[in-house]
Amino acid sequence: MRHIPNLRMYPRRRPQDGLIDWSLSARSVRDLIRAVARPYPGAFTFHAGRKILIWSAALDAGVATKKEPGRVLARHWDAFAVRAGDGAVLVREAECAATGRKVFLEPGAQFSPEAMVSVP
Repeated sequence: MRHIPNLRMYPRRRPQDGLIDWSLSARSVRDLIRAVARPYPGAFTFHAGRKILIWSAALDAGVATKKEPGRVLARHWDAFAVRAGDGAVLVREAECAATGRKVFLEPGAQFSPEAMVSVP
């Protein structure tokens, strides 16, 4: 292999790289969602034992709360706010991985990191 200046090699992405850690900053969560959005496999989390893919999100500056990370805080007509480590993320597009149906969760719902060991 010949030497190419300033060439950086990164490890291959694995499916579990898209798992959302809601304890990270809201910006970090939003950036992960943007980085692995279509055409990539998508960022994901779990709710009630189902894998939820999140395709689009934004920072939600209007939410201040002490709820635990991963908790749905509010629902808007086209999105819902989820608590992250230092704020909230406004989830604009989410779907159930098994059915492909859009997901809109109500306030109080909790995302969890279940199934972290074996992610399909």
